[in-house]
Amino acid sequence: MSEEKAVVLAALIGAAAAILVGGLAFAAAVRQVTKSAEIQRDQAFWQAQRDSYTQFITAAHECVRMLRHFESISEVEWEEIAKWHEKLSLSYSALLLAVLDPEIRQNAHTVKNIFDRMKRLLDERRTPGYVPSREVLETIRREKDMVVNAIGELRLAMLRDLHRAAVTPPRRRPPVPSSPRM
Repeated sequence: MSEEKAVVLAALIGAAAAILVGGLAFAAAVRQVTKSAEIQRDQAFWQAQRDSYTQFITAAHECVRMLRHFESISEVEWEEIAKWHEKLSLSYSALLLAVLDPEIRQNAHTVKNIFDRMKRLLDERRTPGYVPSREVLETIRREKDMVVNAIGELRLAMLRDLHRAAVTPPRRRPPVPSSPRM
């Protein structure tokens, strides 16, 4: 083999090696970017869950706080209760969109239903001349105790879910198909 052929062959081998190394580096970079995107997506999902949990629990605690002295509620307090009940309903809807855990969904449903029943009972008190019976006041008192317990159970389930998501490695997802190339 002549010297010129040897130089050309060495150059071809060098170019092929450079292309191979470049291709491997590109594949590794794409893999890393994909992994980073998955981590960011998981983090964003975790934050969305945390925020929806926080909004729902905050609204529930405010509703309970407003009902501390339900026997003598002023008109301003009625409006405040209605406002927090509306926030609870909206945060419940957001929670259902962000949360997959059936235990949390069931506990949140229980809390919302108790507040809905309490709100109906309290709204009856707003009618002129209405004097609640002892049974109605006792029902409201019982419902209030039930909702406090249900909020506690819900809060614990939410904490378990958030901690589980924080320490569990992300599960492998199938790759997202790209748009067809033409």
